[in-house]
Amino acid sequence: MQFLMSRIFSPHLLLAISCALYIVFGAMIFQRLEGQRLKEVRDEQIDNIKTSSDKYIDSIWELATKNADKLGSEEELVEFVKEKTRPNFDNYVDTDAPTWDFKTAVFFTSTLLTSIGYGFVVPSTFEGRLFGIIYSLIGIPLTLVTVANIAKFISERLFDLHYNFWKWMMQMLRKETQDLRPEGNLGLGTLFADDEDEAVCFGDLKISSHNTWPTLVFVLAGVILSTMSMDIVGRMYLKEIHYLGRKLQSNNPFYLLREAKAKRRRAVMASLLTTLARGMIFSHKDYHELARKRSRRKRERRGSHMLPNDKFLFARQPPDPPSDCQVISTSAYSVRLAWASAFTTEDTEITYNVRYRLKHYEDAKIRWLRGIKSNAVEIMSVDSCSLYEFRITAVSKYGESKPVYLVQYTEPQLSPQHILATKLSANTIELQWEPPYKRTHDVKNYIVYFTENPNASLSEWEKVAVHGRKVLVIRIQSRQACVNIQIKKTMRPRHC
Repeated sequence: MQFLMSRIFSPHLLLAISCALYIVFGAMIFQRLEGQRLKEVRDEQIDNIKTSSDKYIDSIWELATKNADKLGSEEELVEFVKEKTRPNFDNYVDTDAPTWDFKTAVFFTSTLLTSIGYGFVVPSTFEGRLFGIIYSLIGIPLTLVTVANIAKFISERLFDLHYNFWKWMMQMLRKETQDLRPEGNLGLGTLFADDEDEAVCFGDLKISSHNTWPTLVFVLAGVILSTMSMDIVGRMYLKEIHYLGRKLQSNNPFYLLREAKAKRRRAVMASLLTTLARGMIFSHKDYHELARKRSRRKRERRGSHMLPNDKFLFARQPPDPPSDCQVISTSAYSVRLAWASAFTTEDTEITYNVRYRLKHYEDAKIRWLRGIKSNAVEIMSVDSCSLYEFRITAVSKYGESKPVYLVQYTEPQLSPQHILATKLSANTIELQWEPPYKRTHDVKNYIVYFTENPNASLSEWEKVAVHGRKVLVIRIQSRQACVNIQIKKTMRPRHC
C-alpha cells in the first residue's frame, strides 16, 4: 500500500497533473470570458439579418422583374439572381467562424503555455486579454518545467531500457559487458525534432473539430521529444565543448602581454627570494658565532654542574603503553575499544589518548579523543563500511607512551550491529547483537551460521534460526575447535 501511494503521489505525476489542471482551468475561464462576447456578436448579426431581410427580398424581386426578358429560361434566371445576391449573403453567413467551445479553449491554452501560438481563436475582450497575460506569466514557467521533467524522465527510462537490451545482447553473444554502455541514442531524441519546426506557430490555420484532440496530443508529444533531444545533446556534448574551449590557445595580444608580464614578475620574485635567502644564511652564521661566545662566557661565570660521586639523579620516563588493546564491537557509525591499564611504578594519574583516521588515505584528517580516564571508549563519528586505524597512548605528567595500533572495518548499514561474543563455559558461547542501523523492512528473524572448519564452504556450515530474539547460545562439541560465525538477517515486508 505504501509503495502504491508513493507511486501515485510521485513528484513527476503531481507536476503533470497540476499542469493539466491549470490548462483546464484557463480554458474554462477563457470560455466564460469570450463565449459571452461571441454570443453577443452572433445575436447582433441575427438582428441585422432580420432588419435587412425585407430589403433582401425586394432586391431579389427587382432583379427578377428587370431581367426576366433578357434571360431565356427559369434556370438562367435563378443562377443570375444567385450570382448577384451572393456577396450580400456572404456578409451574414460565415462557415469558417471561430467558436469558443471547450475543445478550442483547451487547444488555445495549450498552445499559449507551450509558446507555440494559435491565431485562429484569440481573445477579443479586454478582460480576456488581461487574463491571458497574467495566466501566461504563471503558466509558461510551470509548463516548461513540466515538459522538461517529463522529457528527462522518458530519456532516463530509454537509457535504462537501451542499456538492459545492450547488456542482454552482450550476454547472449558471450562478450564482456564492461565499458559497452552507450552514451545515448541521438536518434531517439530527434525522432520528432521536426515537429517543433512545423508547429512553431499555427497562425490562422483552422483545425477541424474532430481533429482537435489528435492535433493537441501530436503537438505536446513533439514538444516533449524536442526537449528530450536537447537534453540528450546537452548531456553528451556540453561538457566536451566546455573543456575543448579551455584547451584552445588564444592569439589575443592582450592575453600574450599578460602572460609576458606574469613571467617577468615571477623572475623578479625568484631573484628577490634568492637574495633574501643568501642574506639569511650569512646572518645565521654571524648569529651562531655570537651565541657561541655568549654561552662560553656564561659557562665560565656559572662554574661546573657535575654531581659528586655519591649523588645520583633519576630521570622520569613516560608510562608504558596500554596492554590488551582490542576492538569490542563495531557498528555502522561507531566503534568500541577497550584496553588494560598501563604499567607504572608510581601512583600518578594516567589518562589515555585515542587518535583515529581513515587508513590508506594520505590526506585523511586525524581526529583526537583526549583525557580518557576509563579503560574503554566508544567512538561515534566514523563512516560506515570503512577501514580505520586507531592509535592508543597512555599519558602522564612525565610524557606520552608509544602508540598501540589497531585496524578495524566498520560495519555496513544493513548488517547486524555491535556483535559481541561472550564465553560462558568451555563449550558455550553467547552471542549478542543489535538490529541493523538502516533498514526498510521489519526484521523477522536472524540466521547464525557456524562451523568448526573455517576452510569449509558456506553450504557445509551449520545454521540456527533465531526467531525474534537478540541472544543466541551455541554449544560447541570440541573444546579445541575453531569456530567461525556469520550472522545474516531475513526481513519480512511491512504490510499496511
